[in-house]
Amino acid sequence: KSLPDSILPKRLKNIMNTLTHNVYNYGCTGLFEKHKLLFSFNLTIKIEQAEGRAPQEELDFFLKGNLSLEKSKRKKPCDWLAEQGWEDVVRLAELFPAVFDSLPSDLEKHEEH
Repeated sequence: KSLPDSILPKRLKNIMNTLTHNVYNYGCTGLFEKHKLLFSFNLTIKIEQAEGRAPQEELDFFLKGNLSLEKSKRKKPCDWLAEQGWEDVVRLAELFPAVFDSLPSDLEKHEEH
């Protein structure tokens, strides 16, 4: 049962939170233990997308990485990083420059570590 509240928006939020919790619990009863984490991730992503906090472009990159067949012109700076990993880093900087613009340069500066 959700918490009562005299203010309608708060009451609706309480109902939604209780319903989400109940859906999660009911959904988990029919799943094997190894599948519960994926169910939790999927439910969380759907909630975040509904709230506008998980843009589809970010989710696509997180799930798929760099799908481009074109190789970057920048040379991979370190041996410990796989070739595809470097391509992902470069593409990440291109897609989300506000956050990851300096990541390839930072890796190139610290290639020996």
